[in-house]
Amino acid sequence: MQQHDFPVQQVRTCLQGMLLLIGLWVCGAEQAAAQKHYVDYYANGRLCQEGTMDTVNDCKVGEWKRYYKTGELHEVEHYQQGRLEGEMKSYFESGRLFFHGFYAAGKQHGQQLTYFDKVNAKGKQYLYKREYYQDGLREGMQYEYDGKGRLYNKARYEAGQCVADTTFEVDGIYTTALRRLAPTNDRSEGRWVCDEHFYPYPAPSSVRSIAKGKRKTTKRQGLSTAKPKPAPQQAAPRPKRMKVNPDGSVTME
Repeated sequence: MQQHDFPVQQVRTCLQGMLLLIGLWVCGAEQAAAQKHYVDYYANGRLCQEGTMDTVNDCKVGEWKRYYKTGELHEVEHYQQGRLEGEMKSYFESGRLFFHGFYAAGKQHGQQLTYFDKVNAKGKQYLYKREYYQDGLREGMQYEYDGKGRLYNKARYEAGQCVADTTFEVDGIYTTALRRLAPTNDRSEGRWVCDEHFYPYPAPSSVRSIAKGKRKTTKRQGLSTAKPKPAPQQAAPRPKRMKVNPDGSVTME
């Protein structure tokens, strides 16, 4: 009978792997048991919201959905240990997208888009705001549009502070900018000052008059493009006056 000798180290590694698998299975089972599907309803019986709750830590986890009383989807969020994490979408009751943004550790992070509940002739939805966040604070350029897709306002942010703002109004352009003055003996850091300006739109250009005698004419098929001179207007007839003669008769002259 032939005997086989197994290395002790190989047997130990095999046992450690088996124990690790068993531990992962137990942890997964406990985690699954700790997570319960949560459902809430409106008084009219329609679904209000649904998602997963961590019963051990009493917090939201995973994907959560909220609905309007009419049954239409209202919002889709994602949670990690009770804090918003990842993509978030909100919808108008019409079904069109209202908001599309991202979160990290419960704070807005990255590009955030907000829309109007209307579309153009090509069926594309009008954008209302395009914002950028970093760790919950606005950062960089932010844009706002009117209901017809035209740029209404643009601003630049640094760590949540607006340092430049431009608004396009009906009468002109309004600008606001912050600038830091140089440090002084009284201040180790220069103070901020705000510069505001208004740039009115140029008035519509009037029709340029052409000097008499310098009008250019071009003949085409025997016709001139110059406007014909208006015929001289005849003087209006002088109204007659009533005259009383010496004999008492009345005549009109």
